[in-house]
Amino acid sequence: MTRYKVKVTIDENNPFWIVVDNGILIRNPTQEDLKDSKFISYSDDNICPICREENNITDKSILYPRNANRDTDKNGKKTDEWVCKRHSLMHYHRYDPDSYSNIRKSMSACRMMNSKYHNKIIGDRCEELTKKWTGAKRLSVEHDKYSQLPIDHGPITKHIHVMIGDKLVDLYGKVPQTKGHSYNPKYDRWAIDTRKERNKEFDILIFYCISEDGKTVERIYIFPKEEMTKNGITISKNPSRGIQWYEKCRVTDECELNKVDEMWKKSL
Repeated sequence: MTRYKVKVTIDENNPFWIVVDNGILIRNPTQEDLKDSKFISYSDDNICPICREENNITDKSILYPRNANRDTDKNGKKTDEWVCKRHSLMHYHRYDPDSYSNIRKSMSACRMMNSKYHNKIIGDRCEELTKKWTGAKRLSVEHDKYSQLPIDHGPITKHIHVMIGDKLVDLYGKVPQTKGHSYNPKYDRWAIDTRKERNKEFDILIFYCISEDGKTVERIYIFPKEEMTKNGITISKNPSRGIQWYEKCRVTDECELNKVDEMWKKSL
């Protein structure tokens, strides 16, 4: 089947795209033509009803084939109503029990820490730990969106003076990213991939080194954005050679480390 795209105008203020699905191109169809034709049309006026209700109509509110999906109701079921892609994804992640975000939240709620290398759970809990420790908002919770966000947190709202290496640093106002990984005894290390962080706008990356059983925060490293030029960071628990470069970014304040560890234990 040959498919065509044609831009039509039913209302001068409401341009939208339709697809001809029968191989016949009709120029400038009227609204009446669309009702009984085989054109794919998604709503009476091709504006996302939720955008209209929120009084936030933009170019992304116009329903055309690549920007229109069935909505998901509060029971996780698809409805007959067509909405824009943004609201469709938002409601899918919020209500569908099989969505990636809800699976993450369910797994976290079940405290499945017996799975030592389940990094989705650990990552979710580490983001919550950063919020409790620094007061930085979790943007995934703030915007009810658990994927495709450019950063994890808002700015740090507490004056936290902490020793990083041999320097005393105030974390107030810095925008953090969060990473966490449990200790891998096979390779004697903690390791994270930082490639996805390169184009994100943040000031520091907080890396929690979690014990093998997932019950203790053994170390904390705070890396400046400049260190994200590397593909990843691998921290050896027992390095074979001298002092490694990453030790200059390690939190050496035992009092602060113990405080964070207590917060982690209370969340188990």
